[in-house]
Amino acid sequence: MISLATNQPITERKMPPNLIWRRTRSMVLRHVYILLQSWPRMLEMVYWPALNIVVWGFMNEHLTQQTSKAEFVVGLLMGAIIMWEVTTRSILSVSVSFLEELWSRNLGQLFASPLKPSEYAFGLIVWSVIRTTVAIIPCVLIAWIAFDYWIFGMGYSLIGFYVNLMISGWWCGFLVMALLLRFGVGAEWMSWIIAFSMLPFVAVFYPVSVLPEWMQTIAWFLPPTYAFEGMRSIANLHVVRYDLMFQSLGLNLLYTVLSAAIFMRAFEKTRRQRGLLQVSE
Repeated sequence: MISLATNQPITERKMPPNLIWRRTRSMVLRHVYILLQSWPRMLEMVYWPALNIVVWGFMNEHLTQQTSKAEFVVGLLMGAIIMWEVTTRSILSVSVSFLEELWSRNLGQLFASPLKPSEYAFGLIVWSVIRTTVAIIPCVLIAWIAFDYWIFGMGYSLIGFYVNLMISGWWCGFLVMALLLRFGVGAEWMSWIIAFSMLPFVAVFYPVSVLPEWMQTIAWFLPPTYAFEGMRSIANLHVVRYDLMFQSLGLNLLYTVLSAAIFMRAFEKTRRQRGLLQVSE
């Protein structure tokens, strides 16, 4: 660890696990308190996912009035929308929470405390789980109550793919955080660009087989692809593809380790240059 004041190495002592957990929990509680004191933040958290479900729900109603064969197809698309929201909400929960520290110029103050980058990152992961789950629950309920679509009709094994999509959001979020440290808040749009640049490749609304060969090659390097293919296997064939689930998990773990290492390298470089208080445009 490097002192912010002197830029000299500090002798680190091994901290007990309960102290590490207390710091992580404190970071999570900090985000919870900020959210509860801001109704615009609470509204934004559920607004966009719920809006997507409403739009696709009415599309479902329209198409099923035209032909009964459309009900199953559009129902599958509604499931895909819900699962895609898991990925985007997970990415934004990590990256936008970090962005808020930069916007308020609070990053330096946080790390002037004994808080470690690893503890901060783990706190963002825990916060992402909470925020993403809270955002998705209304989507599931709206689809069920308003449009008679129950996503867990495909089986609760879908939770395994849900977890994989959430992990995909974490490593994408870490990459965005590294870019923000390197290029400043001018790179804030990467939070949305990284999420939606994957959309054509990960086969959210269609099977991978319809993609050109070069796009299929890229698609199979992206963990969400396996999750959406697995979801279609459950819906179409009533078969749970555990092989796809574990392949997605393996890639996710690999990318999480790599992205965390990239973030830590960017963080340490910024700290050595005394830039934590100066990350801006």
